[in-house]
Amino acid sequence: MGNPTRESLHDRISHALERSKFIAIVLSDNFADSLWARDELKQALARERRVGGSSVVPILCGASPMPAFLEDKVYIDFREKYYAALPRLAALVHGLTGVERRRPYDGSLIRFGTRSKL
Repeated sequence: MGNPTRESLHDRISHALERSKFIAIVLSDNFADSLWARDELKQALARERRVGGSSVVPILCGASPMPAFLEDKVYIDFREKYYAALPRLAALVHGLTGVERRRPYDGSLIRFGTRSKL
C-alpha cells in the first residue's frame, strides 16, 4: 500500500494546471482515446473560464483536426512545418511580438502584439 499522506498523481496534475500560465494541449492522433487527456482539457478550459483570459494553447500534431470548440484559440501547428512551429511556440510562451495564427474558417491571419495577454 502507498503512503496515504502523499498526493495522488491526479491531484498533482490538478494543482499544476491551476498554477500554470499556459496549458498546452497536444492534439495528436490518439488524443480522443485518452481519458486523462480529455479530463485535463476539461479542467484547463474550466480554469480559463473561471479566471478569465486565455491560457489553453492547442498544439496540433499528426493528422488530427482542430476540434470545433477550440477553433477560437491561439494554436501552434506542428503538422507540416515542425521547425517553423518551434519559434512560434517559444514566442507565444515568452510573450514576444510576431505571434500569429490563421482563422480556420477563412484562413485570415491574426497577429498578436508585444506582451499580449493570451
